[in-house]
Amino acid sequence: MTKNEAGKLVYIIKSGYPQMYQRFTAGDLNDQISIWAAMLEDFTFSEAVAGLKMYMATDTKGFPPSPGQVIDQIRKIKRDPRNEMSALEAWSLVRKALGNSYYNAESEFEKLPEPVKKAIGSPENLREMSLMPINDVETVEQSHFIRAYDTAVKRAEEDAKIPKRVLAMIEEKWDQAAIAEKKKIGSESTEKERLIPVLENDGVTPEEEERRRIEKEKRIAELEKASAKLEALKTHIAG
Repeated sequence: MTKNEAGKLVYIIKSGYPQMYQRFTAGDLNDQISIWAAMLEDFTFSEAVAGLKMYMATDTKGFPPSPGQVIDQIRKIKRDPRNEMSALEAWSLVRKALGNSYYNAESEFEKLPEPVKKAIGSPENLREMSLMPINDVETVEQSHFIRAYDTAVKRAEEDAKIPKRVLAMIEEKWDQAAIAEKKKIGSESTEKERLIPVLENDGVTPEEEERRRIEKEKRIAELEKASAKLEALKTHIAG
């Protein structure tokens, strides 16, 4: 949606909720238009109007919508029924795919809906599951899948509210952090390999093992904290 189209949308909202805009100056309206244009840049004008109509048709409180509320209505209109299945319904698709995944994991993986793919991870994971004992598949793997699927669906819903350019920036920052962490781990591995002869000769004391364990747990905690901050940022932007 262009800024000109966002202006039309804002004036529709202004007409529907005139009392809320009585004290707005021309500058205030221009700011509103810029915000709406930025937040709905991934949607067409017709989609935005349809989302606004749905909001206004169900609004009983008399307050104008935020961009996020209109985006929620647009998503309801565009919603893919395949992505609304329950975790158990999604698991039934996985069970069906497993029957043909020993030789055809790639093609079976591609047939699955996107949230199911994210929960499985890769065709190779599908192939590995096809080789597991049926009891493990129906218990441990099913439990793991349901948790992963629910997380994937929730994240997809949150990501869908964020403009693609903003989401790309967030993911780029996250990728950079992941690469930096891998380099750090790699350098630590190299240093460890360099010290192997010394360790083999002198041994590792229990105190040193405990120190390493604490450092590792600290690094994992920092990584989890960074991930939590990223998710909080996404939620804040989406809201």
